[in-house]
Amino acid sequence: MIFQNPQILFLLLLLLPAGYVLQSGRRKTERILDKLADASVGKPAHPLALQVLSLFLLASLLLVAAGPQRKLAMPDTAQSGKFVFLLDVSRSMAARASCDDKMQMDYAREFLKTIVTGLPAAEFAFAGFSELTFPFTELSFDKLYLQEVIDNGLFVESVPVPGSDIGNALLLIAEKKTIEPTVYAGVEHVLLVSDGDFSEEVSRKLSESFPVMKEAGIVVDSIGFGSVDGLPIPTLDAQRNCLEGRFERAEGKEFYTRLFEQPLRMIAEQSGGQYFAANEQQKLLSYLASSQHEATGLKLPPQAEDLSPIFLLLATLSLFGLVYLRRF
Repeated sequence: MIFQNPQILFLLLLLLPAGYVLQSGRRKTERILDKLADASVGKPAHPLALQVLSLFLLASLLLVAAGPQRKLAMPDTAQSGKFVFLLDVSRSMAARASCDDKMQMDYAREFLKTIVTGLPAAEFAFAGFSELTFPFTELSFDKLYLQEVIDNGLFVESVPVPGSDIGNALLLIAEKKTIEPTVYAGVEHVLLVSDGDFSEEVSRKLSESFPVMKEAGIVVDSIGFGSVDGLPIPTLDAQRNCLEGRFERAEGKEFYTRLFEQPLRMIAEQSGGQYFAANEQQKLLSYLASSQHEATGLKLPPQAEDLSPIFLLLATLSLFGLVYLRRF
């Protein structure tokens, strides 16, 4: 186990004198109560358990603050590749039957995590598109960083312009590879994550991007999210929270969006890629793994798994134990 902030661990040494102070205080309290001999004043129940749980709570919180991590073993010889996720962040990706359900963006985040962690020696970058396209990250091996971006940086309307101009998004990625060849030279796959809900005008203009993508040596693999039967789009407040019972409306009726597989399949086929359903993570992982190249002697940055949630859970259980014992 390694720690991001190991200096905090020195504070654990203070737990020994803290335990001594608590023990002395407990004994002093018991002596005072014995002298008072007042039936209305009872001794604290389970004093030793309360003391142990208090120290355990403090120790757990200090370990969380120290940033515990488990170092992951990385191969010396690995298959490596560079992949760019192009994520639809338009309002339609908020579709769900009710506020209690997950929206399509939530399912997309889970999908992205599976792919990113499933290819440890690959580099990934994220870009979002609506009517405009915005790069969220550059290419990175750092899986902890990429997962943090997935959790906290990818959300509906993170590019706050209505629409879904996928053609423009593809052209911009091809242009980026041309402008920055030293960084993006190895990018051969763009992974399009969308429900395929594009306007007719956008679909017509898509053909303009395919020759440019081919010249840049990029294929587009599409992943479809949504329901073929259609789902309503809930109304969101200013903080993008779902408003229960309120849905987007068009011409006085609730507006439904659904998964349009045909345009997603067409984009994949025209660019030389493949189409994948939202439940085909393992199939996509195998496909991407087969497209990687041998990279002997690849110097990967150290990778680690965050263990803070384990100690945070222990701290929470200790707190519940303290609350429970205080009641008796």
